[in-house]
Amino acid sequence: MLPDGIALVDAADVDLSFQVAALRSPHLNRLAKVAEAIAKAVGEAVRIEA
Repeated sequence: MLPDGIALVDAADVDLSFQVAALRSPHLNRLAKVAEAIAKAVGEAVRIEA
């Protein structure tokens, strides 16, 4: 059951895709591997095979 004032809308023909970009500073030094691991984890979490 939906809360009051909220209606379910059929949006099957609406494209809800988005792009995620990970920008990294060249000054990360020792944190570069951490930034890469985070970018990889986020990429795997949002990847949807169509």
